[in-house]
Amino acid sequence: KGLGYIREGALTAKGKFAAAVQGFEVHAAEFVQDGLLQSCDPERLALLFCAVVFEERRGDASERVETGLLDDVRGRAERAVAVFRREEADRGLDQLSKELDWKMSGPALLWARGCTWEELAEKTTVSDGDLVRTFRQAIQVMRNVRNALHHVGAKDLEERLNRAIASINRDVVDAKRQL
Repeated sequence: KGLGYIREGALTAKGKFAAAVQGFEVHAAEFVQDGLLQSCDPERLALLFCAVVFEERRGDASERVETGLLDDVRGRAERAVAVFRREEADRGLDQLSKELDWKMSGPALLWARGCTWEELAEKTTVSDGDLVRTFRQAIQVMRNVRNALHHVGAKDLEERLNRAIASINRDVVDAKRQL
């Protein structure tokens, strides 16, 4: 109720959107409400959703994203997640929503810009399996967001999400191609 997902005992448009996303729904709903997703180009959408799903393992190291590329996106995204996490903590929840992890941004940017898998491997110590898993999870969340956009009237975002998905859903990441 406090963050606008429910009003008068019923889901709001934001609540319906979150219910339709199924996985990192709070992150997506807060980003849409903030206008963050609507302001991102496909490249930044791919990086943002990789930050949403990535979970660093001890010792992972990657090439960094060029200075300034993510500054505005990162700040807005972290503020949106922090507001929700603060609300969860104030309500006494033990497990708070996942914080964003930007350490995959360098590899995600290289991959979204078309590098080969071999070139990517030279720029990170993240395992091949973790790279594929992160990219596939980001793709799935972006698809879920795209499919739920009608709840919040952000249809203009659909094409950019499609381009973000296409930029990382290629080669070994593309599960259909692997079959």
